[in-house]
Amino acid sequence: MSATMAKLSSKVLVRAGRRKSSLLKSNDANDFKDFKEKMSLLQVEGGAVGGDEDDNDDQSFSESDEEEFFRSLRNGDLNNVKRMVSMHPSLVDVEFGVVDGEEGSEYAYSGKFEDGFCGPFHVAAEAGQEAAILFLNEKHPEGDAFMVEDYKGRLPEEVAKGGAVKTLRDLVQAMKSGEKGGGRQGDFSAQDEEDFFYALRAGVMDTVTSLVEKYPEIMHVQFGVWEGSDTRGMMPQVKSRRIYTYCGNLSEGQCGPFHVAAEAGHKNLLLYLAKQDDGGWEEKDFLDRTAEEVAEAAQTQGTLDAFKELRGQTLGAMEVFEGEHDESGRRKVGKLLKKMEGYDEELIIHYEGRWKGGKYDGKGVLYWEGIMNGTDESGKPKPIRMYDGEFKAGKKDGKGVLFADPRIEREGLR
Repeated sequence: MSATMAKLSSKVLVRAGRRKSSLLKSNDANDFKDFKEKMSLLQVEGGAVGGDEDDNDDQSFSESDEEEFFRSLRNGDLNNVKRMVSMHPSLVDVEFGVVDGEEGSEYAYSGKFEDGFCGPFHVAAEAGQEAAILFLNEKHPEGDAFMVEDYKGRLPEEVAKGGAVKTLRDLVQAMKSGEKGGGRQGDFSAQDEEDFFYALRAGVMDTVTSLVEKYPEIMHVQFGVWEGSDTRGMMPQVKSRRIYTYCGNLSEGQCGPFHVAAEAGHKNLLLYLAKQDDGGWEEKDFLDRTAEEVAEAAQTQGTLDAFKELRGQTLGAMEVFEGEHDESGRRKVGKLLKKMEGYDEELIIHYEGRWKGGKYDGKGVLYWEGIMNGTDESGKPKPIRMYDGEFKAGKKDGKGVLFADPRIEREGLR
């Protein structure tokens, strides 16, 4: 982001790249291009408005600056962290004088190295500040400062909490694979990453599958984003109007493929992603939200339904038989459970008894469909009997007791 853009206090005009991916299919390329160009003109409010640092070579800073930097890292005040590093670039290499913190905290600032010491990565990691870790890594010239030990011989990863644990593990893995951590992992380009983001947002399945097939590791990409407001109604399905805005800078914030698809309301796309990475939908973004929480905030019904299916719930009606079968494989004796249409409907008993020739026959109990009498001790719905007696060829035939429909109030009966 340019210095001019950094002067904007409340509005940021995001312009996405224009180059069309070679992986776009002929039948969706135009739709995808149109969508991406519309999104490139999207005006958002409330986005992070950091900026390129001024070319300031001042390497000096005071002890009060050092303590302020420590507290900003600890408190997750990313804007102040960026401001201070812009003024004093050498802060990224500072060693803090510290003592053991109070309960729940590893470090307390003292300014005295004889008591103990740690680096900026330790402070951010111990406080669970993922965005600060990524920013420090981006600004550190060596790219491996997260491998420096504190006065007790511990790496930042060893004192990390919350989402910082995974962030540091990813950085270490990226370093071992020969890259500077925090960047793209794999052979896909920056343009591929951006195209993947916008294809997920637009719901262009062909482009998403093509990119995943060519670059399987793109499933684990972390997009550099901030959260803005859809002031132009480009994504009307997002009821909250708060949307991810792609910027490509991980220090601003990050989210994964599941978050983007969930926010945009693309059920089939989300289910496809889950087949490629069955645990990815539980990962959190820079606001500490899972993809499901993003869908709940956006109120995108399609993806809310997708998460129900991922937990094993089904929309359609169904039947399940539990019991014995005769020699021909037909039901003989047992229970028939039915589920009505709807994600929140449960399998409940519909009939219990004997069968003959695939039909109710003999002694049995038939229950009212969809009518419950509260729940049992285990929390399961308790069905209400409709008929308890004899059946013949699937019909009530013989001795038995017929119970009234509990939904009907009979005149004169209190």
